[in-house]
Amino acid sequence: MNNQKLILISLFAVLVICACSGFSFAERGLEIDYPNVPGAEAPAEGTELPGYIKYIFNFSVMIGGILAFAVLLFGGIRWMSSVGNPAAISDARSWMLGGIMGLLLLLFTYLILITINPQLAIFGKMKPLMPVTGIYLIDAEEKKKHITTDFSDIKNFDADSMEFIDSPDELTSVFIYKNKNYKATTDEEIMEIKNGEQIPNFNFVPKSLLFFWNKSGVYLYKKIDFCENTSGEYTCLEPPKYLSNSESNLGDWNNKTQSIKFNNKTDFLYGAILFTENEFRGECGVALGELDIENLSVSPPGLSYIHPIGLDKLSSLSLLNLEEETSGDITFYDSIDCKGNKKTFTPTMAEIFENLEFDFFEGTTKPLHKNILSFKITGNFEVLLNTQEGFGDETAKCQLFKKPKTGDCVPTIKGSYVYDPEPEGIKIESMMIIPVSL
Repeated sequence: MNNQKLILISLFAVLVICACSGFSFAERGLEIDYPNVPGAEAPAEGTELPGYIKYIFNFSVMIGGILAFAVLLFGGIRWMSSVGNPAAISDARSWMLGGIMGLLLLLFTYLILITINPQLAIFGKMKPLMPVTGIYLIDAEEKKKHITTDFSDIKNFDADSMEFIDSPDELTSVFIYKNKNYKATTDEEIMEIKNGEQIPNFNFVPKSLLFFWNKSGVYLYKKIDFCENTSGEYTCLEPPKYLSNSESNLGDWNNKTQSIKFNNKTDFLYGAILFTENEFRGECGVALGELDIENLSVSPPGLSYIHPIGLDKLSSLSLLNLEEETSGDITFYDSIDCKGNKKTFTPTMAEIFENLEFDFFEGTTKPLHKNILSFKITGNFEVLLNTQEGFGDETAKCQLFKKPKTGDCVPTIKGSYVYDPEPEGIKIESMMIIPVSL
């Protein structure tokens, strides 16, 4: 019985070792001469993973079968030479039984595996696994290199064209660079290859590339018209900056944005409040996301972009979902700590109040104009306070207030960017209440 266990363990170990060895050989295909195996082609340069799997499977079955037959033959010879020795005959029987069990194990293993995947059959032909995402880089000899993510240093492959695997709905474009690490010093060292359009031959051999996936959010560009010239060629030295959440500090992109695109791929209708300073304050503009803004210094027709902030001024922005269902309300007070006279609003959508001189605290003739000192947010809202009437005055100072992390009360706006306690100082003249979910 011990011999039987040893034989079975040995056969199993052979299968495992062969499999592991085959995978390690696959990484050094040019260094190994693979022996021929019945039912499978010997791997060569360019062999796909399925080819290696089939080869390893057949090779393992062959080696296991040889070992099992050798064990069976050894047991038979030992039996024949053990006449008159009961102990030796018993040992020979154990060896033969172990060989038979080994052969049965191989047979059942084979049957199970080809039931799971009939293409593993020794005389079958296994189809290559086809990539389902990414791109192919293609060289002059039509050889392909499959890439699924950003690549900072492409070596030993001189690509001159590309083939997309994903649809344009998933992968918008790929940016290729003449230099590694995504660096370009002129617009001739970067190309945007757009998915769904005719793919041109590359102007250079790419050494790095960036994927530009089609994701819901906001895209910032460093030139007007989204970095495209009249021929549709990309003229910026880097891809647009993608944002899916509000940013209080744009970092390296501070004061470098000239145009903005909104991608409303999901149920969101994105909008954004744009600020010329960090921490959601400064001169402000409101982009409602209905139209892309090809020039931040110009307001397109309609109300899609209220008060242009200008080129190269954007330093922070708050993203909005303009289709978010609202709940709760906002109450403003004329004293700190959410006390004193109050005025409650229950907006159903984004609302702009351009002159608070005509809105009064409840039960009084005291206008909200210049008298707001604190407020309470009990719903999914943000409040944009402005020191001038309307949102088109370049001298206006804006600040965005979000719901506190603890509690509902913003206890005071004294000492804030938009409030000066002096009688004739800076105080609130207008405001915007915005539903949010981001």
